[in-house]
Formats: sequence, structure tokens, C-alpha cells
Amino acid sequence: MKSLKAQLEVNSTLSQRRVQGDTYFKTHNSTRDLGKVFGYETDPTIAEYRVRFDRQNVAKRVVKAYPDACWSKAPIISDDTETTVESTFELAVTELSKSLKLVSYIQKTDILSRLGQFALIFIGVKDGLDTDTPMESTKLTTDSILYLKPYSQANAGIKEYDVDPASPRFGLPLLYTLYTGGFEGTSTITPVRRGLTAHWTRVIHIAEGALENDIVGEPVLEPILDLLHDLLKITGGSAESFWLNSRGGLSLNAPAGSNFKIDQETQKELMTSYTNNQTRLLTTQGMDVKTLNYTIADPRSNFDMIMTLIATTTGIPKRILMGAEQGELASSQDEKNWFEKVRTRQETYCEPGIVRPLIDWFIQSGVLPKPHNDTYEVTWHDLAGIPESEIAVNAERMAKAMLIFSDPAIRSVMSLEQIYNDILKKEFKPDVLEAPQEVDPAADPLKNKEKLLKDDTVDK
Repeated sequence: MKSLKAQLEVNSTLSQRRVQGDTYFKTHNSTRDLGKVFGYETDPTIAEYRVRFDRQNVAKRVVKAYPDACWSKAPIISDDTETTVESTFELAVTELSKSLKLVSYIQKTDILSRLGQFALIFIGVKDGLDTDTPMESTKLTTDSILYLKPYSQANAGIKEYDVDPASPRFGLPLLYTLYTGGFEGTSTITPVRRGLTAHWTRVIHIAEGALENDIVGEPVLEPILDLLHDLLKITGGSAESFWLNSRGGLSLNAPAGSNFKIDQETQKELMTSYTNNQTRLLTTQGMDVKTLNYTIADPRSNFDMIMTLIATTTGIPKRILMGAEQGELASSQDEKNWFEKVRTRQETYCEPGIVRPLIDWFIQSGVLPKPHNDTYEVTWHDLAGIPESEIAVNAERMAKAMLIFSDPAIRSVMSLEQIYNDILKKEFKPDVLEAPQEVDPAADPLKNKEKLLKDDTVDK
């Protein structure tokens, strides 16, 4: 029987999570392997996801869409929401964020975590201790933080777990092995991987989509890897078909009794050049040449189907996924749905899984002062805003409504506060808003103008 430590290590590997992967593609009592037929990768690795991210545009868009949106505006961290004056804690957070470029490193790590099962932020500390020992100091300063370093799963491994059932960290990592990329000497560009051991107290562990535990998530490209493969076949295949067939094919026929003589090697060279190099000249002495017209299949319907499935699986609206939100094609409903999903991710994952663990680490180590009442709030900006068209419509409706409600007859049965809260569905702020005043006909410029015109007519 395996030890508990060995079981935990096995359970955290990517291959173990796919132990049933081969059976998914097999049908007809395992006599047909669809994975081989379709050319799918049945046992993908972290390296496979990284290659997709680096080389395939849609894969990169899927990985980066949520992190780019979630961290486009830094969250507001405050311990006193009742005043507009920044507290000592809030000022310290702002200064720390600027000096360490917190949002930038958080966003990078968020992206890296989506390429594997987890990612790490390693916090380099000047505390005089080795990195494999616990970081227990509570009197650090901003100057004590040497750097923040993001690590993907490809460059970070869990070396040791806490196997004590009585420990509050039972089943969680104790030590990590981090591999740093560098260059050996000054006369070579060969990258060298050096490993260092880091204690969990010096690391912020990030895992999106974790279900059975808090350390192993799901690579975002895993459920759509087959679709990305199909998409590559559609786009690459259609481009190659156009290259080969856009000008039509050729049929070469040697008439009976012709004296056509050409060695096979020369003929092969001529045909290869004509096919691959877009050569427009073809020597065919003694042969009849006929053009064969081809119909090139339109790939748009297949492409659209694949993109729809990718959008459905990832939760990214199709037009947002394709970047159409920059033009006029993305509907306001698409944008609204997208920003609602982004806000949900910010509140259910980014805040509890990234922001709070990092801010708590800085508080406990003494880098940040304790917040008021030992609590702080994380507030996210409204990314959606209000479209200009909707602002114009709302302004017109408000103007018409206020004109109606300025009637003394209506004001006699409803207060201004009731009009705002119950009818206009707006917050009533008596210190900002003033009640509509009754219009004095004598002071109305239009009435005065009418009176002047009448007086002028009488004088004449």
C-alpha cells in the first residue's frame, strides 16, 4: 500500500487526472479509437497547453480574456468606507501596489495558472533565512520585499505535502521546488534551469477551478483542446486548399503518336515547381493541356460551429471571444453578459483566491499596517459603465419625467423623495438635488417675450 505522501503526490500530477482519458475516445467495444482517427491528443501535457498558447491565436485569447478583463482596473482596498480621506492602511496599500507592481504580477500569475493546474507567486524576502525555512517575521517593511516572481506549473513542483491528519494544513503543500531560467556565464545563450526549494509561507498558491481540493485546478484549454485541434485543421486546411486549387488544376495528355520525351526526374521538378511555387510556366511539348476547375469549399460554417462550441465551453460570449467588441458587431446584451461574468469571477475567485491571500500575507508579515477593526473591503470597479446611447435615452426620459412631476397637482399627492425612489427608481439625495420650483410666468423669458410682442403691437 502506498504511503499517504505518495498518494498525494500521484493525485497532483496531470497524467493521473487523465487516467481514464483513453477510454473516452473508444467506441464499438473499444475496437474504434476516435482519438487516433481524428488526430486528437489523448494525454496532453502542460507543454502542449503552452505551445497552444504561444502559437494558436484563439487559444491565447481564451487564456487571457478573463485575466485581462478582471485586472484591467485594480480593485480598491479600504478599511474605512465611511470617509473619503484615505486611512493609513489604504495609503500603505496604494504605495505598496505601486512599488511592487502588484496588479501586473497578479495578472501574469493569473494567466499562468490557466495554462496548468496551478501557478505561484514566490515572494522574495530579505529576512536572513533560507527559502526552505518558514517565513515567521512579523516586522518586515516594504524594503524587505526583494521581488515578486510568478511561476507556472511547468516551472514549479510540489516537493512535500503536510501528511499530519492533525494539522490544519493536512494534504496541502509544505515545500515547493521552483525552477529558475537563467544564462550560464556571459558568452553563451544556453538557458540553465536551477532549482530552489521554497517553504509554503513564502508562496501564494493560485488554482482556478479546483474542486476536490484547493491546490489542483483545471487547465482552461483542457475542455477545448480537441476543438482547437479541429479549428487548426479548418483554418490551415482551407488555406492550403486555396493555395493548391484557386487557379484550377491541369490535365496533361500525350496524343497517340506524339514524340513527347522527357525524363521522369525533370517532369517531377517541373510539376513540383508549378504546384508549390506558384510557377505560371509549364513546359508541355507534345502534350495536350486542359484546365480543371475546382470548387473550393467555404470553411465559414465549420469555423463558426467550432467557435460557438468554444464560446459555450469557456463562458466567453462569441463576439467578445473574437474581438468584435471593438467594433459595432457586439450587442449591448453581449457586453452586459460578459461584464456580469467578469464581475462574478472577480468576486468568487480573484478576491478570495488571489487578492486576500496576498494582502493578508503582507499584513501578517508587518509590511502593511493592520486595517481598522482588523477588516478590509475589496471593491471592484464597474467595467460595464453605461453606453452613450443608453445615457442619451435615459437623459431624455428623465427630462420628460421631471417636466411632468413639476406639475403642482402631482406634487401635492407625492413628495419629491417618492417620485425619485418609487417612480424614477433613482436614489434621492436631498443634499445634492433640489426640488423643482414652480415656474413664475412673470419670470419666464418666453412669457416675457410674448408680453413684449403684444405691447409692441398695441403701440403700433
